[in-house]
Amino acid sequence: MGVTARDIMETDYFTVRPETPVTEAIKAFREATRKLERRVFGMVVVNAEGELVGMISMYDILVLMRPKHIQIWGEMNDINFTGFINEILERAKSILVGDLMTTEVIAVTPDTNLLLIVDIMTRKHIRRIPVIEDGKVIGIVHISNVFFYLMERDPHATMDGVSPEKGVPHDERRTEIHAEPTAGAPGYAKDCHEHPGRNDNRGGSPVLHKK
Repeated sequence: MGVTARDIMETDYFTVRPETPVTEAIKAFREATRKLERRVFGMVVVNAEGELVGMISMYDILVLMRPKHIQIWGEMNDINFTGFINEILERAKSILVGDLMTTEVIAVTPDTNLLLIVDIMTRKHIRRIPVIEDGKVIGIVHISNVFFYLMERDPHATMDGVSPEKGVPHDERRTEIHAEPTAGAPGYAKDCHEHPGRNDNRGGSPVLHKK
């Protein structure tokens, strides 16, 4: 079968719930970065049953914070930056992860071949892919996992001091693509279902999953 997602995926990862307020998700990014000792740019969103329902990234939250009329504000030297940020954060308290997350997530199974993962990432411009088994998320494959795994097998490549297992900083300048998953290809998982509607449960603290 060759190298598969199971061989390169990371099994330590954080998840949040769709009913988690965005303000709590921001704290979750900080906590995940601290505990995993690397920058975390995106997290898996799961429901109460642990099923994948979406992905939330820093990009999604930054879109929320972007001023709507910034093009007509000129140089903005007279803007009260602190007051502006406080106003956005106050407004974010009523916005949930489920309101911002990407719901059309491309996922793979543990047996998906590494070369298929390369194809997905490069063709769809995806930098992190959840790994699903029996309907549950069991890991994540980051583009850095793929890249450094391949480079370590190149006898001409110099990778001294670089270890993907120790959390090489991921280049996460792009968010998850909002695209339909590729159907029919071997090892590809189906797209996840839409997230549940908003409810009154605003708990859902970030959960660290460790193998």
